[in-house]
Amino acid sequence: MQTVETLKRFIIGEIATELDLKDIAADQSLLETGILDSLGILKLVTFIEAQFLLKIDDEEMIPENFETLSGISKMISAKKASS
Repeated sequence: MQTVETLKRFIIGEIATELDLKDIAADQSLLETGILDSLGILKLVTFIEAQFLLKIDDEEMIPENFETLSGISKMISAKKASS
């Protein structure tokens, strides 16, 4: 759950600043609600790569991997486990 909290803080503080969000549910759609757009995903990927010392491959840059905080966290955990 720490990964979800780290992602949530970054998205609220750095990406979705104009939305004045206080919280994001782990299973809330980030794409359908407009919290993340294509530019936001790129910022988030840069953050993930630096924060978690991972490389997000082009093939992984699909909407399904960035739909929810829990989905992003699962992708990060899977990448950590495989490295």
